[in-house]
Amino acid sequence: MKTLPPKEIEKELIEALKFTAKVAKQIRKDFEEFEEKRKKIRKELDSGAKRTKGFII
Repeated sequence: MKTLPPKEIEKELIEALKFTAKVAKQIRKDFEEFEEKRKKIRKELDSGAKRTKGFII
């Protein structure tokens, strides 16, 4: 098995970290959009629901 020189390893690691950061940013964005939609739906449900003895009818 051939090993890469240290500069190549460093270059590969930097590329992998950039990709990981890009994916993490997209996941965070998707999660924030999901949370906004969830809050909006929850607000609509709560405003239209009538509470009776702790139960939503």
